[in-house]
Amino acid sequence: MRSTVRSGAVVVLLGLLAGCQAAPDSPLLTARPAQTQMAAALSGTISRTADGCYLLDDLPLVWPNGSTLNGEKVRLADGREFAVGSTVSGGGGFMNAGDVAVVLDEASKPKATTCLGSGEVAVLQSVP
Repeated sequence: MRSTVRSGAVVVLLGLLAGCQAAPDSPLLTARPAQTQMAAALSGTISRTADGCYLLDDLPLVWPNGSTLNGEKVRLADGREFAVGSTVSGGGGFMNAGDVAVVLDEASKPKATTCLGSGEVAVLQSVP
């Protein structure tokens, strides 16, 4: 009985830990810690492409530093979560896809080609 409970607890713990981290091949793009804050106010509805890339009102979306995937939701560093269809508002700005590499964290750079395209990108740096 004890080994069954212990094994079950380990499986549950591993499942919880896996849900708190974005998978290495996840198309979740996140920003590196910002030394400066862009001044635009961003607001829109979150959606996803067939490739799993996140959009803010049809623009590719870079999430604030520290954001991770929790199942189908994006979890901000402060624990708030946003699902597809949610509205999010915050500070950041808009950049050309060719220039956005300077704000991406290292883990996001290899995934950028899947999600960014060649147009404008929404960079969400903070969500008050």
